[in-house]
Amino acid sequence: MTVGHLDPGQAPEGYTYHTVPGDNPFMQAAASAAATSTACRQHTGTAYVRDGRVLASGANVPESGWKGLFCPRTALGCKSGTGYDLCPGCNATHGERSAIAAAQAASVNLEGAEAYLDGHWWCCGPCWQAMIDAGITKVHLHENARELYERPPLRLASDAIRSIPFRVVAGDSVPENRAAVITKGLESVGIAVGNEETPNAVTITLTGDGATVTRGGAKPLLVGDNPDDHFITDLAGRLYEWLITK
Repeated sequence: MTVGHLDPGQAPEGYTYHTVPGDNPFMQAAASAAATSTACRQHTGTAYVRDGRVLASGANVPESGWKGLFCPRTALGCKSGTGYDLCPGCNATHGERSAIAAAQAASVNLEGAEAYLDGHWWCCGPCWQAMIDAGITKVHLHENARELYERPPLRLASDAIRSIPFRVVAGDSVPENRAAVITKGLESVGIAVGNEETPNAVTITLTGDGATVTRGGAKPLLVGDNPDDHFITDLAGRLYEWLITK
């Protein structure tokens, strides 16, 4: 069968989600896999089980240079399950598919196995497709998965945000190359990049203890009712979170 786009919480026709307690040993195996994730937003892990034995497990470990920086899908307001072309390796390395890859590398046949997923409350269409193709028969979630792992919807940036020029500046005690890496990243996902002479540019200054956001000079950017302003401050926060983890 071919699995198309799935809305959050939706399973393909003929399939459904099953739930187990968090102390289920196979769910704990999935949780152990999730602990190895390096994803930007959601740490997930999957264990495939048959006849009471874990056959393979894996976590979402993006292969692209974005891991630990910020999510370009979030930056451009992509809907859940879309925009993976912006982050090479992201979709292919969801926990469900990483575990399938691990099984294939070990020449383990997953036909008839069941999946245990920790760290999320549903599986995307491509992961369902990969699991069905591999012969997975059921997907088990943590019994409180939605309560535990549902995250607010990705903040949608208006089309105007893509034309607002950004500058990322390294402040005191911040290596200049980090600002350069972020700037290159913004350019690669289609966000305009300006310089000190660009009118109305949004400047994000990274410092040792935070990130200052200004627009069009030295006036601090205040968060009001404009969604773009909220988006910009959220982006600054993500950049700062990346900075302090390095």
